[in-house]
Amino acid sequence: MQGVLISMEGEPHMARRRKLAKLLDDNAVAEYRDRHLKPTLDHCIAELAAMPRAADGAIHTDLVPLAQRSVYRIAAAVVGVDGLEKPEAADRFIEQVLALGAGLTVDWSREDPDVVLKRAFAARDSFVEQVYRKSLERRQKIVAEIGRAHVCTPV
Repeated sequence: MQGVLISMEGEPHMARRRKLAKLLDDNAVAEYRDRHLKPTLDHCIAELAAMPRAADGAIHTDLVPLAQRSVYRIAAAVVGVDGLEKPEAADRFIEQVLALGAGLTVDWSREDPDVVLKRAFAARDSFVEQVYRKSLERRQKIVAEIGRAHVCTPV
């Protein structure tokens, strides 16, 4: 948790807050809403609508996983994590994030710390392999393409 805003004090805390404030100003929030929130919620609602219906035509689902998928997919989209379109991938990502969070706060866990850390390291490794590496490669490709598009060629 070292270097996290809530654990910082004084000028380092204020400097970090100033940087983070740019990510949460009105223009940024409007961009997040249009670029990530609305499409992600539309996707989650479409998944829900595609579920089997009961005899009366109603769709029955547990709202907790639906809400979790929505929130985690939005957060993932904002920070650049790809590949969570399928419910199984989103659920696996949620498990990974929860295990990583438990590992970061292991000092306050009621579980055996070794077990918590083992799960956290396994989650980290699977996240890197299944999600992060692919997301990073896609962004590196985009940056390279933009770089090639902006190279000036002599006339």
